[in-house]
Amino acid sequence: MKAIACSLAVLGVCGGGLVAQSFLQLEGGRARASIDGEGGLRRYAGGQDVAILRGPARSFRAHFPATAAGKPLSLTLQVPVGAQVVLGVDEAPPVARKVIALGAVGSLPVASSAASVAVRVASDADLDQRDYRLSATASGEAGCAVFGLLGRYSERGGCYLLALDWSKGEVRLERWLGEDRLVLSRAAAPPPRSEVTLSLQVNGLRVEGSVDDALLVRALDGAITAGAPGVAWVGAQPSVSHVWSQPVASALASVAAVRAGRAATLYAAVPQPPGSLAALELMLDRPHGWVPRDSGGFEPWLSQPWAAPVVSWAFGGDEFGSPTLMEVGVDGRLQAVVSWPDLPALANQVALARWHVVSPSGGSIVTTTPAARVVF
Repeated sequence: MKAIACSLAVLGVCGGGLVAQSFLQLEGGRARASIDGEGGLRRYAGGQDVAILRGPARSFRAHFPATAAGKPLSLTLQVPVGAQVVLGVDEAPPVARKVIALGAVGSLPVASSAASVAVRVASDADLDQRDYRLSATASGEAGCAVFGLLGRYSERGGCYLLALDWSKGEVRLERWLGEDRLVLSRAAAPPPRSEVTLSLQVNGLRVEGSVDDALLVRALDGAITAGAPGVAWVGAQPSVSHVWSQPVASALASVAAVRAGRAATLYAAVPQPPGSLAALELMLDRPHGWVPRDSGGFEPWLSQPWAAPVVSWAFGGDEFGSPTLMEVGVDGRLQAVVSWPDLPALANQVALARWHVVSPSGGSIVTTTPAARVVF
């Protein structure tokens, strides 16, 4: 599939105690990304060419929304001052959403020591729904302590609850069976925001919860197999602007290139299991030298060779900065450093970087990540 790239150039400002500035350019009409860093969360969509993030530009997390093909995995990037960052995900059309109409307010059966949990369940939902992804956008109101999403809810069978607890500053994935409440997973909540989007996905035994496209909690549990979607809260009812369901979004690979000078740090996140092999491939997008241009900036009509990949690297040693042949880790992350040869013919060349992931047996390529462009 065609790749979408987001380019983020971080420029340092010298003297006077001025902070670094980050410039983000999002390419591709369908591209969507959220950049979470020390300057806060910024969302970008196609059509926004340049935006500025002020503040120290060192560490960023990039998140991507679900599309019709699946949901690209998030990336954590270390960005030095003066670097250029390119994010790559596969292009896909937006996912089809179904707006959910909520019924009357009810409540979960809770023990006398627990806070009362109010719920509103989809009024037109099939109670035998099994696998789906539920999302809602809400803003916290004064007196609202917890906002959450319900998955596989039934009055007798219980439910799964993704809870954003503003009062305790944490995100929890809970299982409710009658008055029994079990916390399956918990994580620190993101900083308070005026508006937040939660997503709860139930897919077989897998239950996952995301906040603003960042996957924070997950668990394997088979106690509840079917039920309706809904929302829940503790305290004052929050303002919920949208509630929708969509098909399950499978995990997709994502890739990034952070270039500083003649070296680039390449990152990737893949859904393949640990033990799989990953071979980094670099391809020259322009396998010939630059040609003179006319006053209008155009190349003269010449019989040029077709642009085709001519460079492919996958080494176990560190001849080019770090090994580019490695095993996929437990978290599915890949990282390599590549130093571009200082040759006149390779100056200002565009290289496309991607990983080929091979099965643990070495018998086949199971996936290829999108390509991220690097200009050396």
